[in-house]
Amino acid sequence: MRTGDSIREPLALPAADATPSGGLQTAADALMETLSAIARRQHEHRERTSSRLSAVLTSELLPDDLVELATYYLAKAQRDLGLTDASRRGMQRVASARGRLASAARRGLAHLSRLSGDFPTAVEAAGGLGWEGRHHRVLGDVWWVQGDMERAVAAYLAGRSEAEEHGVVDETAMVQAHLAFAVSFSDPLRAGDELDLAERLLSHLSLRSSEMTARTAVLVRDAGFAADLPGRAAVLLAEIGVSGLLIDIAHFMAGLPLSEHTARARWIDGEQQTRERWRHLVTTRRNHLATTQAFHTCAVRWSTRRDYDRRSWTGWSAPRN
Repeated sequence: MRTGDSIREPLALPAADATPSGGLQTAADALMETLSAIARRQHEHRERTSSRLSAVLTSELLPDDLVELATYYLAKAQRDLGLTDASRRGMQRVASARGRLASAARRGLAHLSRLSGDFPTAVEAAGGLGWEGRHHRVLGDVWWVQGDMERAVAAYLAGRSEAEEHGVVDETAMVQAHLAFAVSFSDPLRAGDELDLAERLLSHLSLRSSEMTARTAVLVRDAGFAADLPGRAAVLLAEIGVSGLLIDIAHFMAGLPLSEHTARARWIDGEQQTRERWRHLVTTRRNHLATTQAFHTCAVRWSTRRDYDRRSWTGWSAPRN
């Protein structure tokens, strides 16, 4: 079932491999394998999805009006695998066809620009996406990488409102997860409410990438507060990996220089201002922690002193005449 530009998975997933024992022989075989690969993409490694859809397209058995469906989801899998050039070619073919998935493909091209560090191009592309291309979510995804959480949150809020107006439940849940992620950097207290809402919205869906976004948001919210954070982060990292841009951001947050051999991204406001934004988020969190710890220490001392004074008073008796 389709909701927006995605395929909602049935409660009972199709078989892990819908290919007949003799291989793809008919258009019906190709269609079944395509739908199975797409429906199971949240439950299989992207390499498996890519392999299955590549085989379908190579067979040339799909009807022309379904070729763009397989091409689009193959391009999405290739993007997640870091096969940027192949993904871009696929997205461009789908966008040029101007079919039902053209808006989604244009959004895919904007995401590819963002992932390659070409942020001005991503912003420019987002301007022409409109609701069908989920323009607000695309912009939010650009702004948070710049360390500009205020603009990211505003974009995600606009995207959530738009999704609610159109009654698209999976987009509402997806944007909410992204919103919770952005808020977790700048306002850990508010993040709890946003994460609760994201969890409720995602609970009835199968959107693994958004679930990972929400789990990452929990780690961001807890940074500096939770002693078990490194272990939890290691578990999540093993599941999702890390991209080059996130390595850049880690250097910015730590106040460390980038390697001379690092490919430089095209930041919206330049590298220095982006670096300063990320560093400011870190120092703000540290200052908040220091203030909280100082308050807690004073409260403990005051409570201890009060208990001591109470014991001293109750144990004292006036001298008798």
